[in-house]
Amino acid sequence: MNIEKNNPEVLLERVRLMMQYDSTVTYKENIMILESELLNEDFEFWKKIKQKFKSLYNWFASFNNHDWLTLVEISTAVLGMIPTPAAPLFLGISTLAGVTDAVTYYNEGDKYMGTMMLALSIIPGGELMKGLKGTKVIGRRGIKGTKDLIKKYKSGAKLTAEETKDLVSLGKIMSKESSTISKLMKKNLGKNFIKSLKDKTPKYIMNLLMILKKIGVFKLSELVFKVGGTAWTADKLYLFVFRDVLESKKDLDSRTKNDLRAMVNGLLGYEEQVKEYMIAKATESLEKALEGGKVDLISINPTETPEEAAMKWALESQKTNTNEPQTINYVTSPSIDSVKNGSDVIELGDKGESVKEIQKMLYDMGYEDYITDFQTITDWNNGEFDEAMKFSVEIFQEDNKLKSDGIIDKITINKMMDIYSNIDMYARQ
Repeated sequence: MNIEKNNPEVLLERVRLMMQYDSTVTYKENIMILESELLNEDFEFWKKIKQKFKSLYNWFASFNNHDWLTLVEISTAVLGMIPTPAAPLFLGISTLAGVTDAVTYYNEGDKYMGTMMLALSIIPGGELMKGLKGTKVIGRRGIKGTKDLIKKYKSGAKLTAEETKDLVSLGKIMSKESSTISKLMKKNLGKNFIKSLKDKTPKYIMNLLMILKKIGVFKLSELVFKVGGTAWTADKLYLFVFRDVLESKKDLDSRTKNDLRAMVNGLLGYEEQVKEYMIAKATESLEKALEGGKVDLISINPTETPEEAAMKWALESQKTNTNEPQTINYVTSPSIDSVKNGSDVIELGDKGESVKEIQKMLYDMGYEDYITDFQTITDWNNGEFDEAMKFSVEIFQEDNKLKSDGIIDKITINKMMDIYSNIDMYARQ
């Protein structure tokens, strides 16, 4: 008879891997699966295995499987990104004690123990105790002692009656409070993610900001880096960060490339300041998002590759700066009231008092650096709806999840006036 197949610990480990502590599958169903592989084994030996398996199953079957699901999904989202225990951990938590064990357990197929170890590793003891309603296990053993208990169980060593009771108790209370633990896990993963930004590249951070824009926790109008009397808006910063890509773009003519080089040269020498500024903006947005529970940072995974749509947007926005100024034959703009009631629109080529009024609103709402050429902030309130103003309207629409076409229609003007009427003018001064 094969020694390995007769080793109770080896077979019990096979059971653990097969079952993955899935209480949606009945004990009998799991037993039948295992029995089908062991039809020729010794009866008494198999009886012992069944007893061990039943004890193991009853333990995890007593947990609230529905509540556990959310918690396990969170740990899976994190641990599932790691191909090996030695791989660098996403979200900057690889140096925390216990995370490597959590990864190991997950890779072995043990999502539950992996999840418990991950929670013990990334949630501070005080917060975890509070979240688990002051569980006596952690209070008595401490975080390290509780981790050691899990390690002992996973090693296959025999637990004392007290240790078994504590481990069962911990599993049950973590199941019961899994919703709270999920929130604490996300919160602390978010904090670690923010701490890790200082080690990321400008490309990574820029793509992170673009993701935050998409999910509604960051506005492009907030990204304006001012240095040397020049305001560098989100589009220019995007092209500066991904400037190496511009050289390889075959669809750009040589003149446009030269103009873009000139624009990029204006920021050369300020690379560190640009990175620090973007980190500060990303940190500010992420902290606000974490406080409001508006974003699941686990689902965010920026790359260092420019997104095609974002690159196209940034290049399109440069038309007014990289090409010869366009001659616009201005016409008198319709009134604000006619736009509000939907009978007209204000768009590129319009000129008049209504355009001036919109320029004033854009300025006071923080879009002053978008309604004029980036080299100067003069003559912004000239009443002319030019390419620069069209871009500023597009940014406003983008920020407020409206159709971004640069045309001020009924929806855009009403949104603009609603926001304008509620801004704190003292805060803008």
